[in-house]
Amino acid sequence: MVGINNNIYLYCKYGKNYTIDIQHRIKMLSLTKIPKDIIVFDEFNPVNLIDKIRPDIYIKGNDYKGVKIPEENILKELNIPLVIQETPKINSSSRIIFGQESTINFNK
Repeated sequence: MVGINNNIYLYCKYGKNYTIDIQHRIKMLSLTKIPKDIIVFDEFNPVNLIDKIRPDIYIKGNDYKGVKIPEENILKELNIPLVIQETPKINSSSRIIFGQESTINFNK
């Protein structure tokens, strides 16, 4: 299961011109065939979603290494391991937005 922020959060954080629309982000994730479910959440952090779904593990990208995240307390409280992905990101939204080479085809 993957939880992703809605458009409003990203517009507030990055601006409308620097975000990928929710439908495209869902399409990108669904093309990977990895997540069984994709949940869009409307809050500015996933604390309530984590409390509701109680995942076995919680994974963040390598850009969160050494960064304090709002969900740390609920993860500790629920004894959910936090895993920071070690491998570099590929096809990150920033890379796509700023025109760097991408391997994603939205028209599939």
